[in-house]
Amino acid sequence: MRQKSKQRAAGDLDGNPRIAGGTVDIGAYEFRSPASMISYAWLRQFNLPSNPATDTADPDGDGVNNYREWLAGSDPTNPLSLPPLLTLIPYGANVILAWPTNAFGLTLQFTTNVGSSSVWTTNSPAPVVIGGQNVIINPITGPQQFFRMISNWG
Repeated sequence: MRQKSKQRAAGDLDGNPRIAGGTVDIGAYEFRSPASMISYAWLRQFNLPSNPATDTADPDGDGVNNYREWLAGSDPTNPLSLPPLLTLIPYGANVILAWPTNAFGLTLQFTTNVGSSSVWTTNSPAPVVIGGQNVIINPITGPQQFFRMISNWG
């Protein structure tokens, strides 16, 4: 009986070492510490490195970091690809406010004065999900209102 010699692979499918930082691989890829919070598949799609510094980088210079681009489903290499925006639709005596459900970590606020000392209030009621959109129906009463989406990420 002839034995085939087993040769230990020096790297994984990407050519990375199978042991990194004293940690043995946990499958086809190694444990990376500290790890990016972004999906490795998404990072590879845009040829971005998988490390924590990538999460806060803004390669397209649009003011939105890679982590927020990933959550929003926008393209981190295209400055014209912005996270989802708020849509306002007149509806009788109401206005429908809608934004995509993939826009994680955003809060809808309103004010009646956009001056320098304006006070913004979190909109109530909470949104209802309809057809992949967060939807709020607000009555059009009282003074004019202005709306904005703010990030909960700080």
